[in-house]
Amino acid sequence: MRPRIWVSVLPTLENIVYGASLSNLLSKHTYFFLDILAWIPYGIIHFGAPFVTSIIVYLFSPPGTLPVFAKSFGYLNLIGVIIQLAFPCSPPWYQNVYGNQPANYTMEGSAGGLARIDGFFGTKLYTSTFPASPLVFGAFPSLHAGHAMLEALFLSHIFPKTTPYFVVYVLWLWWCTMYLTHHYFVDLIGGSCLATIIFYIAQHNYLPHIQPGNLFRWDYHYTIFNLSRTDDPEIPLSRNIFDQYGSIQNGLMNKYFYNDYASPSDSFFTCS
Repeated sequence: MRPRIWVSVLPTLENIVYGASLSNLLSKHTYFFLDILAWIPYGIIHFGAPFVTSIIVYLFSPPGTLPVFAKSFGYLNLIGVIIQLAFPCSPPWYQNVYGNQPANYTMEGSAGGLARIDGFFGTKLYTSTFPASPLVFGAFPSLHAGHAMLEALFLSHIFPKTTPYFVVYVLWLWWCTMYLTHHYFVDLIGGSCLATIIFYIAQHNYLPHIQPGNLFRWDYHYTIFNLSRTDDPEIPLSRNIFDQYGSIQNGLMNKYFYNDYASPSDSFFTCS
């Protein structure tokens, strides 16, 4: 037996928490310029961003970072889809089309505001794919928001000075999902919180430390894991740690330094 589809939960929750449906307010007036501005992140960037982020992570972060990003991305999608299947909720476009009419699993999806993009280009890309979606009522949590947040957190981890730009990107994507009537604001908060939790678990337990002065992955002569769990005050956070300790403290090196194929979950440091 499939779970009940919740039609009124998200808009009611949004009205209680925020005093109004932000999606309805943002999508009330539509303009061609705003349609294009919303389509760019939602319909284009979203699908290419994971691949671009993977390339950047591979080139500009310590060895071992890319597998952590890939696994984090996978867990985000897995947990997100499980929640969507267990707690199916209708998106804003459903209320625009059907009101509070009870939903059922035979109903087709809708392109929402993306139908205007098809109309402009004379295509049926979105108006043909969304009705055939296997997960019509997967509004909560928003994986569009989750993906954007996870990508922003990983890239900000590598390039801390660029954090404001990634914040703007996340907010841009939040706006476009509501403007195109695909998500409520509570969906975005849910997806972003899920991504944030996964990132900080990964950062605390598995992510190699970013070492100042190293731009590319091949600049790293060693990688540092789980520094926050290191109890040895002798371990300094410096680039020349290997030179300082490699020749004089073999016991300490055997304790913390391993080859590239060592498991980061079992070690604090990995030499390259």
